[in-house]
Amino acid sequence: MVRPGRINFGVCRTVGRIFACGVCLASLIGISVAAESSGNPDRALKVGSHLSAGEFGPALKLALAAPTEVEQTALIKQVAEAQQAAGETESASGTLRRVPSREERAKAQGQLVQRGLAGGGAQWGVVMNLIQQNTKGKWENIDGEG
Repeated sequence: MVRPGRINFGVCRTVGRIFACGVCLASLIGISVAAESSGNPDRALKVGSHLSAGEFGPALKLALAAPTEVEQTALIKQVAEAQQAAGETESASGTLRRVPSREERAKAQGQLVQRGLAGGGAQWGVVMNLIQQNTKGKWENIDGEG
């Protein structure tokens, strides 16, 4: 039984696992897309395996070493998408600055912003309620003072 004002950690753990599976699935889908669009499927698979393990630095290093601009752009976008899926929006934005083509960079940055606005951002109401329920003291919006 869960009492009001308490966190059900089983639910939090389950939601976390579901999120992690989603990130891995997105990485695997990105691997296949990048492998088809790039000239070196092995490089795309290596980048994807680093991303699946949450290793963004090594994945980006491999992406930047791609010999063609098209392959490099596809792999850099894949790294940025994985970073955003993991909640690292600022890192994803920084990664996209390394896309060689100005047009592709602008397009990818626009897509990053759209995904962030479409629900990828923090839900501050939920965060505030969680803090208020699990800390002592008075809160202005509840108690009128704080």
